[in-house]
Amino acid sequence: MIDYLNRRVDIIEPAGFHYAGSGDTMPIEMIRGNIFVSSTLTMGEGKPVAGKFLLDTAWRSALSLTSPFVGNHGLLGKVTKSVDAVTGIGIGGATIDTVARVSALKVGRYTIENVVGDFSHARAGVMSQDDFAGIIGTEILCRFRVILDYPEQRMILEPNAAFSAPSEFDMSGLFITYEGAPGSKLFKIYHVIEGSPGAQADLQVGDIIEAIDQHPTSNFMLPQIREMFKEGEGKKHELSIRRDGKLLVVRLRLQRII
Repeated sequence: MIDYLNRRVDIIEPAGFHYAGSGDTMPIEMIRGNIFVSSTLTMGEGKPVAGKFLLDTAWRSALSLTSPFVGNHGLLGKVTKSVDAVTGIGIGGATIDTVARVSALKVGRYTIENVVGDFSHARAGVMSQDDFAGIIGTEILCRFRVILDYPEQRMILEPNAAFSAPSEFDMSGLFITYEGAPGSKLFKIYHVIEGSPGAQADLQVGDIIEAIDQHPTSNFMLPQIREMFKEGEGKKHELSIRRDGKLLVVRLRLQRII
């Protein structure tokens, strides 16, 4: 049982578990140790599109769609606004997806509207596989208390106070990474989306962020900084950055990109 709001995981002996709540119960399928669930998504005024989605309780994005699923259903032709952005970095380097909004994602009896989705262009790797539609990640699951009942092959979802929270993409246009150990970590700008608030503030790839609003970045974890730049359209932040050995102060104004 995963309680995202209270940052708690409970492991219960199957023989002692009996559910009597009001959440929605849906079947899950276990494939190679992974959890899959059937869901539907809607783009604009189009008909719902069904698919089998991998459930990943640690996936950073809300929704990631495989390149075959995107291509087979012509999903990119149905988006109204999009941006190509770095969505992750792995052994093979950076992943660049098209990021756009899905009108609705229905999981069981619950519908989450206006979801930020990553539309993959992958030609190799997991996101190029054609045997599943995509990945439902933490930004969707954190809207629920999630109960995974493996013996009964079912998942139970109970909406929490975050259920109706808006789905947001980064409003700075920056993809930030960190290097080093705690206490000596460096937060570095890895990518800047063209025309984004970060680009307008003249932030550049390779800039080291040393402070945000006069607070040293050593006080932050990377997820905190990413969340800070996803909240509060119009909010201004003062960034102290180091570039070519010089310390500069940059003022960044957050704005929705999609």
